[in-house]
Amino acid sequence: MKWYSTSEASEALNISSTRVRQLIKKHQSNKQLVRFKNVGKRKSYSVSDMFLDTCRKSNQNFKNKVWSGEDLGEEVIIETFTPEEYKKFETVIKQHSELSNELNDLIPKYDAIKKDLEEIEARFKDHITDLRNERNYLRKSLDNQQEQFSKLLQAVQQRNLIEATEKGLKND
Repeated sequence: MKWYSTSEASEALNISSTRVRQLIKKHQSNKQLVRFKNVGKRKSYSVSDMFLDTCRKSNQNFKNKVWSGEDLGEEVIIETFTPEEYKKFETVIKQHSELSNELNDLIPKYDAIKKDLEEIEARFKDHITDLRNERNYLRKSLDNQQEQFSKLLQAVQQRNLIEATEKGLKND
């Protein structure tokens, strides 16, 4: 029986050293697969070729169960969860679904509100145009009244001048 270090096992199985350590923890009770030595405060693990075969077989069995012989024709991502992580994942998916439903309910309301706002905007633009026209009319009317008042004032001054000249109060 040949024994390998975790880095050698990692290369042989074509997986990360972290994954090898996880598998070691899973099989550490089996002395034919895993052995360790205390090196200072750390433990140094070695794995046998039986460990490598077991890992290869379990990996192949896993792949066979997942794919079950079918070619899906597209790229698939497989993720593993602890039960706690999966509950969190389900909660997030449920919240996303609820938010999506709420959004779908709000879209018609948004469209109706948008239409109402466009109508209000058009009415305000018309109202502003009317107010500007009224302001221009009042400005012209005020200018006309001021011009008439100036002419009336001139006429009164001329009349006073004529009356004063007739009465002899003022000489030309």
